[in-house]
Amino acid sequence: MKRVAGVLGLSLACLGVACSSGASKGDSSGPDFGVETSQADSASRPTSLVDLGPGQYGTAVITSSVQWRGFRFAGHAGESVSVYADGLQGFDSVLYLYKVSRTTGRPYGRPVASNDDTADASWTTNALSSSIASFTLPESRNYAFVVTSYGQASSGNAHAWYYVDAPSSQGAMPFPGTGSSSPQDFQGIAVRSLPVSQDVLTTAASAHTANFIVAPVRLKADPASLQAVLADSARLATFTYDLLYNAKAIFNGNNPHLTAQATAIVASSAPSTMATAVGRTWGTEQGRLDDADNAILASMFADGGFATSAVQVYKIHWDNSDDTSAEGILAVDPSSGEVRALTFVVPP
Repeated sequence: MKRVAGVLGLSLACLGVACSSGASKGDSSGPDFGVETSQADSASRPTSLVDLGPGQYGTAVITSSVQWRGFRFAGHAGESVSVYADGLQGFDSVLYLYKVSRTTGRPYGRPVASNDDTADASWTTNALSSSIASFTLPESRNYAFVVTSYGQASSGNAHAWYYVDAPSSQGAMPFPGTGSSSPQDFQGIAVRSLPVSQDVLTTAASAHTANFIVAPVRLKADPASLQAVLADSARLATFTYDLLYNAKAIFNGNNPHLTAQATAIVASSAPSTMATAVGRTWGTEQGRLDDADNAILASMFADGGFATSAVQVYKIHWDNSDDTSAEGILAVDPSSGEVRALTFVVPP
């Protein structure tokens, strides 16, 4: 179904009532306005309504008997917010953003924004997921985003969250690219690679020499599974090594799933931490290396959850105590499960 960024051009369709399970996307004229109704399990009376803060995520569990799940947050006039419903295992989500009634505490009226299939799938491995990008809140009040299935005709789960958008970083390249994802060889957690933008890849390639490799990385994992890894130092050490391996940084053979170091840092210290880690001994290559690292790190932290205080950042390191080593910065968006990294490898 086509993306709908706001309420213009919408027509009435199913509201809280399952459409025919045999209907295809082409059979519907579009999502409904979500007008108020006293009917239970509907857009304005979702079965659950959970309070979330920016960068926190909840799970919308959609079943044959429960088709509407809501998430409420406090908004301020003029804020730009981005909202996501990441359908798991191919689930076709639909997303609505409502004002919340100051009387009932529930969504009411027409949605101020809505989306079926995300227009930019760079943040997800499922193009049927939904997102509302950079919507400016019209007034200070509570809002709610409501998740349902397309046509209220299927069951599944979706991770749901929102961000308050940070001002765009001046001159930063986009980090996400376009294209397909692919499974990666990680121990104890399912991980897929996501495409990195051509601008970032070109910048990294400009710094490559026979002495070192600069490799940007972008991955996606289940947020809860990823948080379990980050909370376990032994699993984090293996995850960090696997990230370096899957960036083609260390070996060309089978991944031995060794361990690497990961030390928590703050995002603002990433450029200086990276500069210290790579060293100042690269002669005429130093300037090009520093410029590439700084540009790529600016891109890594320029959008979405990576531009907020919720981002989790680590200095990473591995070496074989002989003739090869790897350094880098690892960043995690805990809400979406997206991982970004910049690695610097001295090959044997």
